[in-house]
Amino acid sequence: MRSPVDETGSDDGAGGADGDSVDRPEEPPSVRGLFAALSRAVRSRPPGELLLVALPLPALLVAVAALPESRGWALSLSATGILESRWTLWTAFASSFVHTETGHLLDNVLNYWLVLAVAYPLSVVAGWRRRLLYATVAYVALVPFVSAWATLLAFG
Repeated sequence: MRSPVDETGSDDGAGGADGDSVDRPEEPPSVRGLFAALSRAVRSRPPGELLLVALPLPALLVAVAALPESRGWALSLSATGILESRWTLWTAFASSFVHTETGHLLDNVLNYWLVLAVAYPLSVVAGWRRRLLYATVAYVALVPFVSAWATLLAFG
């Protein structure tokens, strides 16, 4: 291991070619530098990982929209609560994934990809890929029930 004092007797910050950089403030980070760092981080991951993050949820939404009976899964506002019956509990969950209009489905898929375009690279840089996975699973599993409960409280 090398000490801060080199063979000439001067320390690394006081002389030589790098001596001026100690007096100058560091350059502020640039947007270009941020995008380059995020791009390097994403490219450092296996390509299949990005596909596993980007495709299953939109594929599920499209598959549900393609099912002929899925429109019947909409939450009934006449229910008194999400635990009223098994059917109400199911529709409370499923109604978050049912899209009756193609434009609404495309809007949700595009919004998912836009959020993912920011969240995934940042999670890679921060080392939080597992946290992103847990947050996504929790969001997909819990938010439909909370949303249905709030809807029934407001409109039911």
